[in-house]
Amino acid sequence: MKKSNIFSLMTAMAIVMLIVLSKPVEAETGMPISVNAVLPENQFNKQVSYFYLKMEPGDEQEIELKLGNSSNEDQKVEVTLTPAITNDNGIIAYPDDVKKVDSSLVHPFTSIATTDKDVTVPANSETSVKIKLKMPTEEYEGMIAGGINVKLKETKDDAEKKNETGMKIKNVLTYNIGVVLVENETIVVPEMKLNKVFAGQVMGTNTIKTNLSNTKATPIEELEIAAKIYTEKGKEPLFEEHKKNLRMAPNSNFNFGVGLGNQAYKAGNYRIVINAKSDPADKKWSFEKEFTIDRETAKKLNATASDLEKDNTLYYIIGGSVLLILLIVLLYFIKRYKANQKKKREQERKRRKAHAVRKQKAANANSQTRKKRPTTSVKKNENSRQTKSTRPKSTHKPK
Repeated sequence: MKKSNIFSLMTAMAIVMLIVLSKPVEAETGMPISVNAVLPENQFNKQVSYFYLKMEPGDEQEIELKLGNSSNEDQKVEVTLTPAITNDNGIIAYPDDVKKVDSSLVHPFTSIATTDKDVTVPANSETSVKIKLKMPTEEYEGMIAGGINVKLKETKDDAEKKNETGMKIKNVLTYNIGVVLVENETIVVPEMKLNKVFAGQVMGTNTIKTNLSNTKATPIEELEIAAKIYTEKGKEPLFEEHKKNLRMAPNSNFNFGVGLGNQAYKAGNYRIVINAKSDPADKKWSFEKEFTIDRETAKKLNATASDLEKDNTLYYIIGGSVLLILLIVLLYFIKRYKANQKKKREQERKRRKAHAVRKQKAANANSQTRKKRPTTSVKKNENSRQTKSTRPKSTHKPK
């Protein structure tokens, strides 16, 4: 590839990477402050409104912003410097509150640039803001990307205003000018790295986040990422996410999220599979990583999640257990009842048998008694006759 084509590609990538705001702020917002970059002689591309400078190792230079004030009052503004980062929406951004940069970023913009933070712009006038640049002494390949943020400083009167509903709103204007610094025309191929996977939330929705880094000093453009979440040994994905047209700043990282919808976290071991590609660089990356969601984390996040689908599994288990216990108790009493009935029938059978035996014995006894009665009568008669015949006759004669 020719050097001119390489550098043209780098220029095009830088153009789409940075936020281009060429019109004064007042024209679009009605605010009194306007901000414009004064492009220096070493501006490589004079067609853009932000700073795109080609410098040498160890170079020192001042770049300038013109701040205009169209109001009848002095305006106080705050100027801050920030490195280019990638937010979790996959967008290159320049926030004021960058606390930590990617470990691959050797020369953050804030380490080579300085400026006065507080500036007063006179009424109906303009003033200049100088930003001092000091390039690293060692030559590097790729680009250093950052931003200059300008915003109206809050006052006691208008820092917080109330709207008609009584809610507090902040009336703060922020304006950004991008800065890209290069030292040579060497093309740098982007590279992606998977750092970690963890359970989190996005606006109350449980979201599994994968932290991905662009470890090279060049942006990743037209990035497409597809991610699938499985159980540790599962073959069918539980959740998946597919996003296109993402962008990553040089030497930055962001959290690619896979939303769980209205599902609650369940503690256990899982696996994520990620496939990513960048069309301009013709690069593809594939990652697979196991991760664990512990019970404490799942419980904590589920407690703060919104619109979770109720998991009735526990209720089903409890209800099933209660029904099982009732069934066991019922079967026990049925079995006991049947045993008692069987016992009663056996006792009744024995009682009846004993009664029948007694009755039979009594019948037999009566039968024997009837058979013995006639013999006794005859004997009595015979004895009576014998007694009568043996009685002596009386010799007494009547007078």
